[in-house]
Amino acid sequence: MNKNNTIANSCRLVLRPIALLFLTGLLLTQPLLALDTDFEVEVVADYSNNVTRVDASRDIDGVVTTAGFTLNLEEESRRLDLIAHTGLLFATFPGSTFDDETLGLITASALIRLHEQKFSWFFGENFGQVVINPFQTETPDNRENMNYFTTGPRLSLPLGARTRFKLDGNFSDVQYEKRPLDNQRFGGSIGLERELSNNRSLSLLVEGDRIEYDDAPPNAPVDKQSAYLRLQTTAARSQLSLNLGWNQVERAGNKGDGLLAELDWSRQISAQSTFSFHFGTRFSDAGDIFRFIQSIDSRRANTQDIQTVSDPFQLDTVSIGYTFNKPRTRFSVDAFYEKENYESLTNLDRDRTGFRLDLARDLTRSLNAALFTRLSYRDYANTARSDDDSIFGFRLRWDISRALGLNFTVQRIERDSSDALFDYTEKRASLSLLFRSGAK
Repeated sequence: MNKNNTIANSCRLVLRPIALLFLTGLLLTQPLLALDTDFEVEVVADYSNNVTRVDASRDIDGVVTTAGFTLNLEEESRRLDLIAHTGLLFATFPGSTFDDETLGLITASALIRLHEQKFSWFFGENFGQVVINPFQTETPDNRENMNYFTTGPRLSLPLGARTRFKLDGNFSDVQYEKRPLDNQRFGGSIGLERELSNNRSLSLLVEGDRIEYDDAPPNAPVDKQSAYLRLQTTAARSQLSLNLGWNQVERAGNKGDGLLAELDWSRQISAQSTFSFHFGTRFSDAGDIFRFIQSIDSRRANTQDIQTVSDPFQLDTVSIGYTFNKPRTRFSVDAFYEKENYESLTNLDRDRTGFRLDLARDLTRSLNAALFTRLSYRDYANTARSDDDSIFGFRLRWDISRALGLNFTVQRIERDSSDALFDYTEKRASLSLLFRSGAK
């Protein structure tokens, strides 16, 4: 493999959406100096006793060096709502284990109001990494960049004092770095929204989308339709959103339909703690779930365990979460369950469960200690494969000044697989220097 070509292609895929995002901002928004910004630069030396993530008899140790930055932008005004989390990371691996790598992360959305509350234009950008083969171990050779860009008009017309007619259109372009799954999406929605009270609304929505793949055949187009009621309510200490209706999907003459239900509820238990709950069942696809996962954890540059195929699937999800924040102590815990049932590729049907815990404590004004745990289990229903993954770690952060920080992290990463070929244990220790600049 030509290392320079790999880096060049990665840079092109990373920088193109960043350039598009900032060009849009320059042309259509307020001056960039008016935005709330948060900028970080970090250099990391990361020692691993098992860089290639293989069994103990074949492991290779070494130091992985990385350098990168993150840039976060926020703006809320009469004309513009913008939120963007962006990052770029360069990694160098020891010896001949892997080629040098360039990784990026973008989760961004912008709503530009062109005519008061009646007509606006939406831009969305999601960029990150996904595994190529979900049955293989995640390494630099088994991941690729994925980009999902979407844009379209939003029309909202008043029909009386409490009712609005809504019409949305969208065009999306989805690109993969390596796999031949690039596609374009055309869709829209039409609906009526009724304001029941100052903090409660009820809507009737009908949506349709068509996915057309560049490499077709074998990737046949996908048509998705849905019709549902949406209830949204906001109280002093809680928020609720409920979608309830029907959806269907059709691909290559095969049609599936079923219940569409999504419930999101959060409750502020006290001034320091919040509880959240999510339940959902609907048809999805690789691009759709890529954006869904990024919306949950928009600031973390983690490779997503997504099965990148063109076949749509029924997605059932349940998750709960709890956060506790005090001036010196922060605690969060959440758990989830997911079930994927594919329309044609039933060998990919699987169940996934996960658990995450983070505990941080300010020991002094400049010294912070944190413990973190990640547990996940996945089981393929029609294939003799299951994987049990765990991460346990400890982090110590020293704030040398308001702008400069030093992080020391140790972690143990392990996979226990039903296929012993993919069992591995990795121990890592990293030291990083962090520079921060911004209003937040």
